[in-house]
Amino acid sequence: CTAVAGSHCEAGSSYGSSGAGTICPFGYFCVGGAQDKERCAAGTYSDSGASSCLDCSAGTYSAAVSSTCADCEAGKYSGAPASPTCAECNVDAGRFCPRRSVSPDGAVCTTGFYCPGGSSDREACPGGTYSADEGATSNSTCSECIAGKFASEGSAECTKCGPGTISSALGARTCVQCEPGKFSVSAGSVSCTSCPAGKTSVSGSVSEADCNIDSDST
Repeated sequence: CTAVAGSHCEAGSSYGSSGAGTICPFGYFCVGGAQDKERCAAGTYSDSGASSCLDCSAGTYSAAVSSTCADCEAGKYSGAPASPTCAECNVDAGRFCPRRSVSPDGAVCTTGFYCPGGSSDREACPGGTYSADEGATSNSTCSECIAGKFASEGSAECTKCGPGTISSALGARTCVQCEPGKFSVSAGSVSCTSCPAGKTSVSGSVSEADCNIDSDST
């Protein structure tokens, strides 16, 4: 077997025999001419047909014989290329280690979240609340939305309910449509207006002009 770079001779074949060898598999490297493939070490990876292994970038890692590198999960980091594992972060409160972190120092906690520190991931403010503060350390910075607004989990601000919808109480996660026979014109409404007597409308109506159905016909 006369293997070229990126291929190897099968076990049992002799160097110089007929045949160009077999394509090097994932997670191995083949320099050519050798009778056997070589394993990629932990912290490196290779595609098929590789003549050398490539280092995983900082923020990622791999076990031996890998075809790809995996991201360090939130709360962990790898600070150098060719890392075989990720180490746990131990950051101060108000900071966190996001996915693919390259430093044990992590990053400042983002708006809409709070960070207790250590190796914990950031925690989202619950739906119906928001936090405009960076570097928050506890959920005490998550404030309720006022009536007429709503917020999904992890929000930096509350959003006004659109026309045809309302939120009538503090801490709304979503807005609700005006029921049939009512409407709301303005964004940020806390209540719906009733259609004139004898008229009704479909749910989510946005103006009095939508009250164009005779109520006795419904």
